[in-house]
Amino acid sequence: MNKTMITGYAFIFILQVFTGLTLAVSIDSTPDVQFGFGDMTCPAVISPDGKYFLTGSFDARARLWDAETGALLRTFTGHNARISALAFSPDGKFILTATQDNDSKAIWKNTDDNSVRLWNTKTGECLGIFLKGYFLGFNNVSFSPDGLTIGAATDYGHAVLYDLSGDSTRCDLRLGSEDINAITFSSDSTSFLTGSSDSTVYLVDAASCESYWKINIGDSYIKSVAFSNDASMFLTTSYDARVRLYNTEEKKLLKQFRGFYSTVGSAVFSADTRSILSCGRYGRYGDSFVAALLWDIATGDTIRTFRGHTSDILSALFLPGEQTIMTSSSDNTVRFWNTSSGLSLRTFNVGTKAVDAFEISPDGSILASAHGGERELFLWDVNSALPLRSFEGHTGSIQAVSYSPDGATILTGSYDSTARLWDTKTGECIRVFKGHTWSVLDVEISPDGKHCVTVSSDKTAKLWNISSGECIRTITGHTATIRTVAFSHDGSTIATAGYQDSIHLWNTATGACIKKIKELDNNIVSIAFSPDDSKILTGTYSDTARLWDVATGTCVQKYCIDDSLNNAVFSVAFSPDGKTILTGMMEKTVRLWNTSTAQCIREFFGHKASIKDVAFTPDGKSVISGSSDGTMLLYDISNISSNVTGNKTVYRAPSYRLGIKNRNLLFFVKPSVHFPVTISLYQVSGRKVFEKTIPDFSHGTISVPLDKPLQAGIYNYRVSNTESRRERLASGTVVLY
Repeated sequence: MNKTMITGYAFIFILQVFTGLTLAVSIDSTPDVQFGFGDMTCPAVISPDGKYFLTGSFDARARLWDAETGALLRTFTGHNARISALAFSPDGKFILTATQDNDSKAIWKNTDDNSVRLWNTKTGECLGIFLKGYFLGFNNVSFSPDGLTIGAATDYGHAVLYDLSGDSTRCDLRLGSEDINAITFSSDSTSFLTGSSDSTVYLVDAASCESYWKINIGDSYIKSVAFSNDASMFLTTSYDARVRLYNTEEKKLLKQFRGFYSTVGSAVFSADTRSILSCGRYGRYGDSFVAALLWDIATGDTIRTFRGHTSDILSALFLPGEQTIMTSSSDNTVRFWNTSSGLSLRTFNVGTKAVDAFEISPDGSILASAHGGERELFLWDVNSALPLRSFEGHTGSIQAVSYSPDGATILTGSYDSTARLWDTKTGECIRVFKGHTWSVLDVEISPDGKHCVTVSSDKTAKLWNISSGECIRTITGHTATIRTVAFSHDGSTIATAGYQDSIHLWNTATGACIKKIKELDNNIVSIAFSPDDSKILTGTYSDTARLWDVATGTCVQKYCIDDSLNNAVFSVAFSPDGKTILTGMMEKTVRLWNTSTAQCIREFFGHKASIKDVAFTPDGKSVISGSSDGTMLLYDISNISSNVTGNKTVYRAPSYRLGIKNRNLLFFVKPSVHFPVTISLYQVSGRKVFEKTIPDFSHGTISVPLDKPLQAGIYNYRVSNTESRRERLASGTVVLY
């Protein structure tokens, strides 16, 4: 069934993603730190007052953070494709998010995945969805300085202006046939610049939408454009490793800033137009590094270098007053620097994968999980919290997981519109179930293990023969996305629900609709049958879970969380004996309830973000929760009558961690890793303090002893192919406390 999963070790700290290999350094107790949320997919932006920054991720969410403390303040949820661009309004009261889904299936479906949304910064409320229908989505968005217009840059040469005051598209310009990668307004909002993959820059009148002029910078893809405050000059960055400075009126190239090794990510002017801040990869082949550079415009000299990121820098921006700059990087960190000294002031990790789905095996020994944007399924040993195996094969992120009754197979559903059946021992994909035209959002295997059901954004449910892979029937009747599905425990009934406020009950044998139960107030995102099949439990985007009588279709109990309209019950579950239920909430808590009285027995805290899935272990002695914060937590509730909740175990995404404990490194190895590999640790000064070559290993978790204990501090790491040391598999920074 659809579950949101939290992954990780009880001891793990942060590790950047790399191909196939994960390191974990364990610490003695579960760390109380901010672990981050989903790989960054676009440049972070800073609020006009410099107090907040905004990030966008593969998990289709934007997140607002405190720039001083790094605390996550708010998550903006609603998109279902990766976030590709962000912007603050000039007064900081609103934000823009844009998405981009380049999957060929999504392109021909013409879904709402690719859109621009306007949000209230303070409340997180989505105020509007604009510019749907651009097949490949958006590369960049911008507010005009007067706050009245949205500018959006798309693939295939479209620059779009949307008038917020008139709530309509002002113009949709076709500026060539190549992708437009950047769009920015002049300070008086009267004109805007675009930069394209065909090396062209357009200056356009924002009122008439007529082009003033076009220039070609050469033969290189333009990455970004920026105006000076008075719009008398503008900058371009490009894949030919140059920053170019132009006079706007004369279209004259004034200066080029060199010294880069490859693509320059972005460049902006200082307020006084005396300096430029750029980011990119510098140096030369074999000796390059990523950094932000501050340049003197008059001399063309480098004033200062800001170095510390371990992967490409996506953006470099001045904070108000320009005493501090902010950089964001694909190493999943946001860093703040002192402009004068070049010293790093603080670093915040914002890159842990959210949990999308999890399920525990029938014997309670194995946990299967899928993570934000990932196409892999991971298996975990419940007792040790160590990963055992990963399965690869889907071409879209996995959204749902279901075990067979004997635990021998696992069914997964994915954004790639398919479901797959896997052998849990070998990791082999046994069968692919094809037939849905949109994303598969939930799956479940029947209690007898002979059938499975899948539900989709295409508004259908499909019943399949597991042995043959044949689609027995397609169930229609919903008028909107079907989000969740469940079999009754006797297998005779299928319950489906989704974004149309009603529960449908279907006869498994005939496909006939037995009953429709009208949900009172909101879209249903989670559903479960009681152990005796007499009741159904639902979770919705409101703050209430409801218990329904299957025979009468009436609501017999409500589990009210609070009065917040911004809360949601993302997941629900019954205990094995049916006496208690679990709810997983958007506001980071898990609650245990008495089923009959609706009394809240216990609240479980520990997550840093929304709870996406909850479950009881088969023996009913523990509960598991999965969250957007990238972790799964297991709580012992065997002594729930006492005031103390039992031990907590943390599972954290295996591809994104590095930690250290008791003179040992822990490695999670995917089958795709080619050995031998070498792991090296360095002090910040560059002195190597540890290196070890691992000659061979199949997959799973291995432990490698350190030669000597390490002191607390910051270390850089590098994982490389032993036979070709230039082939870097991973690199990053780890903090050892």
